[in-house]
Amino acid sequence: MRSAVLFCRVIDNFGDIGVCWRLARLLQHAYGWQVSIWVDDLASFARLCPGLDVQASHQAYESIQVVHWCDQMPAAEWRQLQANLLIEGFGCRLPDAALERIAQLRPHWINLEYLSAESWVESCHGLRSPDAQTGLSKYFFFPGFSAKTGGVLYEPGLDAERRAFRRQAALRTQFVQSLHLPLPVQQALDDPAYLKVLMFCYPQSGLSALIQAWQEGAQELLCLLPQGVATAQAQAFLGGEAQAGAWRRQGNLTLAILPFVPQARFDRLLWLADMAFVRGEDSFVRAQLAGLPLVWQIYPQEADAHLEKLEAFMQAYLARLQPPAAHALQALWQVWNQPEHYAGLGAAWRQLQASLPQLHRHALRWRQRLRRNGDLAGNLLQFIQKIG
Repeated sequence: MRSAVLFCRVIDNFGDIGVCWRLARLLQHAYGWQVSIWVDDLASFARLCPGLDVQASHQAYESIQVVHWCDQMPAAEWRQLQANLLIEGFGCRLPDAALERIAQLRPHWINLEYLSAESWVESCHGLRSPDAQTGLSKYFFFPGFSAKTGGVLYEPGLDAERRAFRRQAALRTQFVQSLHLPLPVQQALDDPAYLKVLMFCYPQSGLSALIQAWQEGAQELLCLLPQGVATAQAQAFLGGEAQAGAWRRQGNLTLAILPFVPQARFDRLLWLADMAFVRGEDSFVRAQLAGLPLVWQIYPQEADAHLEKLEAFMQAYLARLQPPAAHALQALWQVWNQPEHYAGLGAAWRQLQASLPQLHRHALRWRQRLRRNGDLAGNLLQFIQKIG
């Protein structure tokens, strides 16, 4: 039996565990591997997977073995580790006891890196790194947006599921009802006069400036904001707690708070929307696979290193997009990611809004380009066959 183990340390928010869990599910359910995932923070994991027992050291979830990992685990625990394929999520360092077991198992050893469009990624993808402690080789595997990288994660049935959701009113209605939204918000979701925007951003975003612009805008706009996202700014607009089901209409803006949905249902939120503001890595990729115009809030890093990553993606994404749409999207991305420029968000939004039809067509073409690169999980399995 082919077995894989993934290790994930949750650094911040849901990006690390979101990507690792999605890869685990693909390997298990789409490619037939027996998968276990070792995670150091079950509380964050459980936000994405309700029903997970945060007190259990070992459990099965969706037929995948979940192990609560800590560096102080007894050596006997590590000796139970079995795997043909070992994946370290984002360079998480493994303890000595784990390395001793890995030296015995001699699995294919992969370091899954962060997603980036920077040019150096293509030359580093697949590189071998000798590990002095075990004597084994570890390989760097980079997600990315070109055929010279590992691609991005997507499920084989994702497109069919999306098409069914959009064509079958019963599926859409069932999902909307499960969100327990007030009737005026449900009516706005069904009203083509509204521009539906899914907002998934970090707390330190310029949402307040956008709220002001949307209220004064010429078009009716419905902002769908998951509970727990930009809470302070949402409460300032609502004048009360930003709990699921809360909503307010002011000017041409209707803002509604959604329940925080499990990862398995996040795509459906995207499929309700006309465009999306997304953050981090997983939601960023899912918005691209949904074929939506998107605005990305990249995870901030010291010395503004994240701005180089943002620029690299913009160059790749905008390469085949003509002005003025390209200029409008670039301007909004730049302002959205630099707090000192938030005062310009209103103007940047108005400039972008006129280009939304062109941006939507471009998003659909970009999605096709991503698909041609293949799915990351499948590319990873091909890679380990290649290295033997």
